[in-house]
Amino acid sequence: QLSQYAVVIDIGEATSRLRSVLDEIDYRNLDESPAFAGRLSTTEAIAQHVAVRLCEGFDTRGFAELEVTLREHPDAWASFTLTLPPR
Repeated sequence: QLSQYAVVIDIGEATSRLRSVLDEIDYRNLDESPAFAGRLSTTEAIAQHVAVRLCEGFDTRGFAELEVTLREHPDAWASFTLTLPPR
């Protein structure tokens, strides 16, 4: 639903939040990352990690889901959809 300013989400804030999440994992050996301890760093697992981290501390009122899609190649991609609790 649109806010009083006729936007669903502030693109600048969303971009900044995404960048901070990606900075934690960009150009790192994810198999050595605490975020992936005990599980493989598959594309699906990375998409899940990004979705969960994006929602931490973020006001998700009014949102039902967040879908993160990672594309390695046009024929190689994975998505994760995080269903958000109603508020």
